[in-house]
Amino acid sequence: LLLTFGFQDNAAYLLRIPKQMIPKVLGLVEEFDWGLIEKNQWFKNGLIREIEQEDQYQKYFKVEEGDVVLDLGASVGPFAVHILPQRPREIICLEPHPELFKTLVKNTARSSIIKCHNLGIAAIDGVVETNNLFDPNSGLISDKVSKMTSIRFDTLVENIPDIDFLKIDIEGGEYDVFTEENLPWIKEHVKK
Repeated sequence: LLLTFGFQDNAAYLLRIPKQMIPKVLGLVEEFDWGLIEKNQWFKNGLIREIEQEDQYQKYFKVEEGDVVLDLGASVGPFAVHILPQRPREIICLEPHPELFKTLVKNTARSSIIKCHNLGIAAIDGVVETNNLFDPNSGLISDKVSKMTSIRFDTLVENIPDIDFLKIDIEGGEYDVFTEENLPWIKEHVKK
C-alpha cells in the first residue's frame, strides 16, 4: 500500500506499507487463540519459540510460494498461520485432539487454502487408543488413554499427488509414517 502525504506545504512523501501489515494496521487481525494450550505456559512458550522465534521447522528448507504443505500435528495452527505470508498453494492440517482441533479450525477459518482434518496418523484407519494426546496438566502428552480417529499415512496421501513441504511433529506417531512401506513414496513425492 502506498500512501502520499505532505509536510508543511514544502515536501511530498510516499510511505510504503508492506501488504502483510495492512490487516494489523486496520485492526482486522484477530488475536491468535491458543485455546487449551493457554493452560500450559511452558508448552505455549516452547511453541512460540520453535515456530516464530527460531523457525525450527524451516531450518533447512523454507515453504515457498505455491507449495503444498502437509502439517501433521497441527495443534491449534501456529505453523500453518505462520507460513501464510509465504503464499503456499494449500496447507493440509491434521490434528487428532478434539479441543485443539476446534481451536485450529477457528484460527484458520479466514484462509481458504487451509484444510483441517480431525485425524491422527496411526497404523490403522479407524479408531485407536493412545496416550499421546496433549494434556495441559502434564508436560507434553497425557498419562490417560484416549480414543483417536486415525488414518494410515498411505491412505492419507492416496489423493495427494505430491507434497512440497512436510511438517511433522506427532509425539511418536512418526514411527507410523517413516515405515519401510511408506519410504519409497516419501522419497519420490515429498520435496522438502
